[in-house]
Amino acid sequence: MPYDEAVRLAPIAFLILLCNSSARSQGLGTLYVYADHHTEAKSWRPIFCDSVLVAKLKQGTFFAVNLPPGQHVLSDGKGTPAIIDAVAAKPKFIHLSWVYQLGQPATSILEAVKESEAQKDMKFLVYIDLNKALAPAVLKTDPRPAPDLRLKTRADDEK
Repeated sequence: MPYDEAVRLAPIAFLILLCNSSARSQGLGTLYVYADHHTEAKSWRPIFCDSVLVAKLKQGTFFAVNLPPGQHVLSDGKGTPAIIDAVAAKPKFIHLSWVYQLGQPATSILEAVKESEAQKDMKFLVYIDLNKALAPAVLKTDPRPAPDLRLKTRADDEK
């Protein structure tokens, strides 16, 4: 197969792999992509994984996508992309941020962050709406464990 044709068919092959439910049970890696409340992304921005549109993201939101192990390129189609190495059973975190240069418009950048930093950043973010998840591999609901909503009592303080 010629190289040009292989490059053209790669996104289609990737989408077929994401749609295959049996592949999900074969140790996919989970990637969290988020935009905190301080980002310039005030409107929905498309997020591509290996040239396939997977979801839309804006400030204060995040989504999770299951990916096969290996290298993947995440992009918003305009700014600096991120290259990540998905590993089964080990979550990865990508932050949508901005670079500012004097006299130039802000440029988006997708960057990998440590899990501890991402968990602090994501604490008050909301999961994207179902209609913003555009690929079958994007999880339809927030994968984080539900928060403990029990009120703290004086007895808890004495422990």
